[in-house]
Amino acid sequence: DNIPDTQLAERLVEEREKPPIGLQGFCEYNGSLYGVVKNTHDLRFTAINEPESWGAFNIEPIAPGDGQVITGVNKLTRLIIYKERSIHTWEGIPGLFRRIQRSDGVGCASHRTIKSVIAPNGGSVHMFMDRHGVYVFDEQDPIDLSREIQPIFNGRDDKYVFNASRADQAVAEYSFVDKKYVL
Repeated sequence: DNIPDTQLAERLVEEREKPPIGLQGFCEYNGSLYGVVKNTHDLRFTAINEPESWGAFNIEPIAPGDGQVITGVNKLTRLIIYKERSIHTWEGIPGLFRRIQRSDGVGCASHRTIKSVIAPNGGSVHMFMDRHGVYVFDEQDPIDLSREIQPIFNGRDDKYVFNASRADQAVAEYSFVDKKYVL
């Protein structure tokens, strides 16, 4: 507010090198790093081929009016943005993105549940946990893999009550040897 322009410019240059506070779940796509700050709908990114240059204005809001925060970001052939109840694909470079919403209703509970997996056709897909089950995503449509365990996720089996409020703390692993997704 009472900072001279010269000092403000110096401060912005210093801040340029720092990742945003609270940055989580980031990945590389087309020469930039992408990440999210917890509890926001903004995708943060670095300048192309400058992984330490986050920039104060390198922010892309992802469907801000839908009331959902970004819960994860990863890539296949496109950048994949996971929100609480939706999935979006992005392709291009910052400023020239093309966004397509791929899901309305299925999202991701936590970045830590997203795992890249080799599909039977040799391509890559993501396996992740939604608040209602485990899904696989191939950049087109999420596919529910958990129909057989759905009663557990719905809390119908008292022995295994799924606490959706703690889903953001879930961690998943994928074993390429055993071909198993473990939550």
